[in-house]
Amino acid sequence: DCDLRAYQIDPTSNARVRATERLDAGLVEAGRWAELAELLEQRAADAADPESRAELLLRLGAVAWRELDALDVASAAWQAILDLTPGQLRAYASLEAMFQAAGDQDAHDALLCWALDRAPWAQLDVSSERRASLLVRLARQREARGAHAEGYQAWLLLGELNPNHPDARDW
Repeated sequence: DCDLRAYQIDPTSNARVRATERLDAGLVEAGRWAELAELLEQRAADAADPESRAELLLRLGAVAWRELDALDVASAAWQAILDLTPGQLRAYASLEAMFQAAGDQDAHDALLCWALDRAPWAQLDVSSERRASLLVRLARQREARGAHAEGYQAWLLLGELNPNHPDARDW
């Protein structure tokens, strides 16, 4: 509790790093997940560099999802990383795993579309195989929920991308 108050009073002090590390470890050990999430959110807001901010937001998302069942907080944390760094695969994979586990097909569909549009690692000039994998997953997901016309569009895009792709041939 003293470490939390010290951090809140002066987050820029030299003792901050040590206090924050002790506080972080203590909150994890005590299972005080809501307070840890609050601390991670504060630290991410105070982070001086994008890499530190991303690491803190990754942890915030994991704590929010796994320990607090706060999918909205987790989603916001991981989406904030993707807004800053669209190529961040860990944030993308975390969002995808959470949406799949929650059965949120609409959010998963939107994430797949986001990746096709904005993720550097899914662009044609970087990896046609990754792009093809996203299109296959998108097409299958859309068909599974009965959106056949939208699934058809994804299959067409896959056929244009790689007519010899095994899934494009089977379709």
